[in-house]
Amino acid sequence: MATTEVIETVETVDISDWCPEIKPGADWEITLEVEDDNGDIETTTGWDCACTLKNKANGETKVALTVGSGITHTPGQGKFEFRVTAAQTAAFDCNQVSGDVLVTDADGKKSFPFRFTIAVAEVITS
Repeated sequence: MATTEVIETVETVDISDWCPEIKPGADWEITLEVEDDNGDIETTTGWDCACTLKNKANGETKVALTVGSGITHTPGQGKFEFRVTAAQTAAFDCNQVSGDVLVTDADGKKSFPFRFTIAVAEVITS
């Protein structure tokens, strides 16, 4: 089940509290919506986004997501949907992954509004 979090533009947010843990061999999805200062959904036409998940212990890249490759962008709704496939998470042989999100707005301004650490759960049933 996907999780949605509404965030304000360029606010550093610790998503670890609401973000689901990753289970190797299962799909992992989250949705982020961008709000303006008034709490209204911001149109993100012309924006770009990228995210990298790394093994927290040794820095090894586990997956890199970009718009069109793991990130679906719906500009009119200010929405970025992140999806890591079951095949990708199956290779997560660590206890935690850390990551950040790079957002580039329509004016070319780059920011890292999200930084996080996510637990990689032990798989009991295979």
